[in-house]
Amino acid sequence: MEYYVGLDVSLKSTHICIMDHDRQVVWRGSADAQALAEMLASGWYSAVHVKTMESHRLKALLGAREQLANVKRQLYRQVRGLLRPFGIKISAERTATDKGDACAIGVGSRSSLTSCGTRAGRTAT
Repeated sequence: MEYYVGLDVSLKSTHICIMDHDRQVVWRGSADAQALAEMLASGWYSAVHVKTMESHRLKALLGAREQLANVKRQLYRQVRGLLRPFGIKISAERTATDKGDACAIGVGSRSSLTSCGTRAGRTAT
């Protein structure tokens, strides 16, 4: 079973809290700061880096951004595949949409497509 230890260290005493994987307190108490310092200096334990809340927020934001980009890419490819049987072609890979693609994708009569300068069967640029 995994246990997690939290230390509140000061110059005179150290308070310790040991929790299990389900966040249930197994043991709580205090110890001599000098004895703990000697134990840590023995080399049996190593330091652990604790991420800041800012790094957690940034990682969540980057993950959401990547997920949004994937959904956008999938939707673009799906629309492109749905328009292909009707002779409407849009570019294969696009980083941004332009007026020609918006007119080619838009639902409307043939006259609305020609008013945007895009005809069915012609690749929008």
